[in-house]
Amino acid sequence: MVVAPAYRGRGLGYMLILELAEIAAAAGLERLEAEIAGRAQTGALEAVEQMGFVRVGAIENHLVARDGAHHDLIYLMYP
Repeated sequence: MVVAPAYRGRGLGYMLILELAEIAAAAGLERLEAEIAGRAQTGALEAVEQMGFVRVGAIENHLVARDGAHHDLIYLMYP
């Protein structure tokens, strides 16, 4: 999920994830998984961890940004 820059910082992504979690629970899913680009998406990482997602793994320097910066790919799970 990507939130347009003009709408970031307003809790929109957080609300979408909450809605997704409710839909998943109603459908009987056992867990949700998230993949987040470490330093590039610190806000998203903080939001999902506040919701209860737990880090289960990471691949260091797996992603390369347009500017050439390398970022860890962090895997999280919400039981």
